[in-house]
Amino acid sequence: MKNPRRGYLVRMVILLALSIGFLYLDRLAITYMMPVIVPDLQLNNFQVGQINLATTLLLAISGIIFGMVADKSGKRKFWLVVFALATSVFAGLCVFANSFVTLLILRALVGIAEGPLLALTYTLMGHEDPEHYGLNIGIIAMTIGICANIAGPLIVTQLIGVFDWQLTFLLSAIPSFIVALLIMKFVKEIEVSPEERELSKSQNIGQFLQLFKYRNFVICVIIGMLHMTAYWIVIVYGPLYLTNVIGMSVEKMGGISALAGLLVFPWTLIMPLTDKVGRKPVLFFAYVCCVLPFLGIMFGGGSKATIVLYVVFAMLPAVFTPIWSGVIPAESLPERLQVSSSTIVIAAGDMVGGAIMSAVAGKIADIYGLTSIFVIGAVCMVACFLLVFALKESNPKLVAKNAAKAAAEGNS
Repeated sequence: MKNPRRGYLVRMVILLALSIGFLYLDRLAITYMMPVIVPDLQLNNFQVGQINLATTLLLAISGIIFGMVADKSGKRKFWLVVFALATSVFAGLCVFANSFVTLLILRALVGIAEGPLLALTYTLMGHEDPEHYGLNIGIIAMTIGICANIAGPLIVTQLIGVFDWQLTFLLSAIPSFIVALLIMKFVKEIEVSPEERELSKSQNIGQFLQLFKYRNFVICVIIGMLHMTAYWIVIVYGPLYLTNVIGMSVEKMGGISALAGLLVFPWTLIMPLTDKVGRKPVLFFAYVCCVLPFLGIMFGGGSKATIVLYVVFAMLPAVFTPIWSGVIPAESLPERLQVSSSTIVIAAGDMVGGAIMSAVAGKIADIYGLTSIFVIGAVCMVACFLLVFALKESNPKLVAKNAAKAAAEGNS
């Protein structure tokens, strides 16, 4: 007999994964358009960083505020739909951007709307199907790869060749809007126990600050800031490096970016291992690989080896981001604080790495050249590798197994 519960879980995972995939496209589409936008609006590298700064800074602040609101209200699906629709609308409104200021304002609105979405998605998935958390997160990462890193650069760069970049913003925002409507209809709200609901309603700022008493939460915040610094250097300045330093055409850059996104597929196959071997071993392996594209750019000088390392490893940080930004915080904290913990971890990473450091990197690039900022990325990835040692394994099965083993040894 067919299990209706299992059918619902599959439908939920597909819709949530598609939603995040297309919403990431809304956020990242501008990076693939930037080689065309820069000369059209006469932007410099610092202004490119400012646009990303505004988007990411407000995304971080919004995530913290509305993550707390979602935890306090006990409603996750409701806020997910509201902000998903808003993200799509604001991304589409970039069709009206005709100057640096208007583009800056519209992308800032995209950041505000997208703030809590990733944490809300993690919470919905973790609550409904904790047994397959790692697998489901892997599906999200794979879908992001398909929508934002494979189809995204190909479709966006081809649309620019047919339409102007303003209209491309509108066309690329349509899929996320449609999926948000499907989530509204087909995904259920989380059922919170009466006890948890009362505890959620009574929470105040002081109780949210208790998050910092949890070791894994603090370590994840630090990892997030370093990881996202390196990640946004690749996302924001990688396309400009390929076109301005190596000398690729915009179309070829789009193809290289799409190929890098295509290789997200094999990497996501590793994610289910986190359900078996634990979260920490997979993170160790990931950060060893994540440093390689930065080293390629630093020492490869635009050679074929540089391109190969970029294609194989550039998108890898996006695949493993959910482990430290969603899975470990959710498994290390009470349910009523899970959205808040994840949004704060994500916000810290976006605020420092995506906003402040990406803008600083733009200034450094203007002074010392684009290649110089990839040194910062390499240092950040090495630091993340070292910080994984400080994490406590959070996989519930392994935690229970280790506790049982310790108890047995204590009784023997």
